[in-house]
Amino acid sequence: MIADPTLLNPPLSVAMTSPRRSIDGEKAPFARPSQAFAFLLQEDSFFLHAVYFLLQSIACLLNAFEFLFNAVEIQRLAIEFLLNAIEFTFHSAAFLLHAIEFSEQAVYCLEQVIAFLSCAVD
Repeated sequence: MIADPTLLNPPLSVAMTSPRRSIDGEKAPFARPSQAFAFLLQEDSFFLHAVYFLLQSIACLLNAFEFLFNAVEIQRLAIEFLLNAIEFTFHSAAFLLHAIEFSEQAVYCLEQVIAFLSCAVD
């Protein structure tokens, strides 16, 4: 049971200058806020570990976004490569058609040469 209700909520000036007391009247671990910050910033404090893990989580999240953007870039490059391959296929087909046309013209020229030579022999 609480004997003095002002122990729970002391005035701000009293709270900043005098040691705090818990509900059961025991002395609070920190008399001033600066002591609390000093405690939080100790090397083995849970607070620093929590901040460290939070920063590591943010770094992992940023790495995941970078991985995602890289994956999108890889997909874009793969699509570009596929379009270039399709274009190359069309160019190859056009080259093949030109080669067939050239072969037909060459055969026609050979037929003309054979006809000329056969006329010359007769």
